[in-house]
Amino acid sequence: IPWGVHTRFESSESKARLKTYQEMVRVAARLAMEGFPPHKGRVILEIGFYLQIPDSAGKRPATRDRWMARHQLMKPDTTNLQKAAEDGLTEQAIKGVPREQLGIIFIDDNQVTDVKSYKRFADEPRTQFFIQLL
Repeated sequence: IPWGVHTRFESSESKARLKTYQEMVRVAARLAMEGFPPHKGRVILEIGFYLQIPDSAGKRPATRDRWMARHQLMKPDTTNLQKAAEDGLTEQAIKGVPREQLGIIFIDDNQVTDVKSYKRFADEPRTQFFIQLL
């Protein structure tokens, strides 16, 4: 899943990007789970967020490494990225549809009992999911 947003989800533009990102997660999740019902038990997630390295980071490896070390501690927060991704793994509520029919990978993010998430910078922005269904 590509991820290149470097802002918080507060402005209407940012909220639109968040919805787009979550829909991309949903599409990928539906493809991965095609033919399988949503899991009803415990879930362990590992999520890697690889943010786009901007041109301002430079081209030389030493310059890029210094830039990445300095900017690793800046926004967006890993926990905010994680919440957006988790919400993308379940369907949005639809009036009249029972909650247990809305899941994709799992029904509700309260099923997630263990999480490891991290953010890095990469030439190709993406989100990688490693999911264990217990």
